[in-house]
Amino acid sequence: STPIKSSAASDVYKRQDFITTPKGEPDKRYDTQYAVFDCDGNGEAELHVQSARYYYIFQYKNGALQLYKNLSPYPHYYALKNGAFISHDFGAGPLSDEYRYYIFDTYGNETFSIGFTKYDKNFNGEYDEGDEYVFDNVEVTKDIWEKLTERFLYIDEDGIERIKNEIEWTDLMEMTER
Repeated sequence: STPIKSSAASDVYKRQDFITTPKGEPDKRYDTQYAVFDCDGNGEAELHVQSARYYYIFQYKNGALQLYKNLSPYPHYYALKNGAFISHDFGAGPLSDEYRYYIFDTYGNETFSIGFTKYDKNFNGEYDEGDEYVFDNVEVTKDIWEKLTERFLYIDEDGIERIKNEIEWTDLMEMTER
């Protein structure tokens, strides 16, 4: 894939204060990461920049840096190694997890998406057989939901549900408080 031209990267670097600085707190900085990879399947890498505040994807087209996609601020989006994305929206009362898998074309238009959710319907603070599980707008059992979502999610060694095949990010800036 074609790398982002250095002039495009320096353009983003100039805008880093906007991305990394909490509004009204000019002396603080958010943790900020970046990644360069092709997410739209056109063979050209895009520049991904994310902080606690923003997730922007930039393309270099016609000699200029252009915003490809703004995935800010909520729900949280995860970029996947295959170029797709998963959004995750979680709730605490009652416990719920809503995921959506997306594929975008070279213009940033959604070409495919599928949703999968689970709700703590019995309000006991954990996911069990008494809860509601939905995959692609169809209510399913817990076992079927887990089988259908295993290509997207996994449980880590600490028992925490995680997104599979997420890209690796490089730190641009660590959070600071002055």
